[in-house]
Amino acid sequence: MNLDRIIAVRTDKTIYRDGDKCLKVFVGGRPASEIYREAMNQSIFCEKGFRTPMALEVTCIDGKWAIVSEFVRGKTLAMLMAEQPERRSEYLSEFVRIHHSIHAETSTSLHNLKKSLSECVDALPLELVLRNELRLRIDAMPDSTHICHGDFDPSNIIVTESGEMYITDCPLAVSGAPEFDCAVTYHKLSLNYDGYAEEYLNLFCQSNEKLRAFVEYLSPVAAASMLGRSNKEKRRRLIETIKQQLSLKE
Repeated sequence: MNLDRIIAVRTDKTIYRDGDKCLKVFVGGRPASEIYREAMNQSIFCEKGFRTPMALEVTCIDGKWAIVSEFVRGKTLAMLMAEQPERRSEYLSEFVRIHHSIHAETSTSLHNLKKSLSECVDALPLELVLRNELRLRIDAMPDSTHICHGDFDPSNIIVTESGEMYITDCPLAVSGAPEFDCAVTYHKLSLNYDGYAEEYLNLFCQSNEKLRAFVEYLSPVAAASMLGRSNKEKRRRLIETIKQQLSLKE
């Protein structure tokens, strides 16, 4: 395998291109179960008919776990939004359409959202009163099996030259409430894309006030779930959001 051409570098992984293959090489001692879970999630998305790079192999390269997938040539939706701000609403509409299409499918093979969230909240270094409030909202979630991406973001959509859009990076995919998945994306847009979050939420909910209300109800839970994978400044902003939305003061 050729590791000479680097596509992207992240904190816990480096992504390479080797001809028609994409190699995601993990660093930092990630457990094997997490790597296989990510590859399985990709396979589930493919089996459901989504345009997702197919996972071809899980292997070790120089002692590091790696996932070998199909290489999809194109730009991320985030890149296109930055290059063509005049098409922002068009791109966001397509982004929301894809998000709804994910939620329209179900799976019992993915991790259960409510169980994962309960374990996550229990492990967070938050005050007991905050964790108790978050647990109440988790308990209010339906026991549904809708597919949730878990990290749906314009940088995780690849757009080919012909305009086809591919869903990538689904290691956090779970089965559960789409409203929670929407709330996660809302926070990601708030943190990383100036001015996009409210427009996204409006498009996602349209005029369905009941849907919007439940997204907002789950919003602090979504923010809490993101703390462990955010940097110091983003954690500060997320904690402020959690306390504000739960009407709790310092």
